[in-house]
Amino acid sequence: MLASAVIEAASKQHDSKVAFVYCKDENPNRNNFLSIARNLLYQLSHNNDRLVEYIDAIMSKEGQMKLQKMDLVQELLRVIIRCYNSVFIVIDGFNECYMQDKKTIFQWVQSIISSSGPMPQGGKQSSSGQGEDGEPALVRCLIVGQEDGDTSRLLRGYPVLKILPGDNTADIITYCEAWESKIRTKFPSVKFDDFPNSISNQVLKCADGE
Repeated sequence: MLASAVIEAASKQHDSKVAFVYCKDENPNRNNFLSIARNLLYQLSHNNDRLVEYIDAIMSKEGQMKLQKMDLVQELLRVIIRCYNSVFIVIDGFNECYMQDKKTIFQWVQSIISSSGPMPQGGKQSSSGQGEDGEPALVRCLIVGQEDGDTSRLLRGYPVLKILPGDNTADIITYCEAWESKIRTKFPSVKFDDFPNSISNQVLKCADGE
């Protein structure tokens, strides 16, 4: 839900392209770098005939019916990303990928972020995709996932926002109170006041911040 909210907000940014992936453990289409990269490449080139034709031409030249070469898909992503003034990438469920793929994904993220430029000030996208001032694309990436040893080591030195169980308490209370009101209205004959605690408090106690 958090990743989806960020994706929705990023999609409203002017002159920006958003690409995202929801990683899934034991799903070969969503738990390794190659499948994730192909997914991002598809989103970044979708509805852009010029980019699709470029990708098809490169794949044909390399004899690839389906992108299988790691270096090729990385190079295609690098070129396609530079065709936009700004790109937002969201990778959710990072902890559900294999360790080796985590390293590959993070190294790729590092490479595109390090080559990212400042947001063009009022510049229009040119044919080269680098903005009117010729600067590289602005790239921002959000990695979302449960904390584990591998992820902590990879993200060491980068900005990290931790959400602890207690941080969800207010959200759970607000959600439960809204529904408790609807439930009381729907079942007026039930004497909810006979319960030792309100429905909201009971749910909050069971949820324990989750």
